[in-house]
Amino acid sequence: MRDLAHTIDADQLGEWGAQLGYSLAEIDWRPAFAAVSIALAASAKENFFGGHTPEGAPWAALKRPRSGKRHAGSTPLPLRNTGLLMAATLAAGAEHVDVRTDSSMEWGSSVEYAGWQNFGTRTIPARQFVGWSEPLLQEVEAILLDYAARQAGAK
Repeated sequence: MRDLAHTIDADQLGEWGAQLGYSLAEIDWRPAFAAVSIALAASAKENFFGGHTPEGAPWAALKRPRSGKRHAGSTPLPLRNTGLLMAATLAAGAEHVDVRTDSSMEWGSSVEYAGWQNFGTRTIPARQFVGWSEPLLQEVEAILLDYAARQAGAK
């Protein structure tokens, strides 16, 4: 099970295409999904470096600032202690999830605690680094719409 991954599948794309008047059932979406993956990674990177949610709300500060030899040289920013979570989310880590087929994609991180950090728990404040903001939704929609239009025009 993936702890933090978003999925886009052919059913969603088919419904979306029907609303736009396109038949999208036979399109191979992998090239478009590659562009969507780049947009998702750029959004997550902006959130990690800016210390805010996709909508721009600042993350909660660390309850206890890092100190001591164990944390020498680490950043005081939340979610940036070892860099594992960020690397696994932004595609550099072994636990990055980026699975694309001709009709679906899944993107995120399989780091065990990714979901806890993103959504919060009873004791961990939510620090959302992956999610949908209005600008990201508009960018992904533009990518998919442009790709669908080019594919429909090629037939």
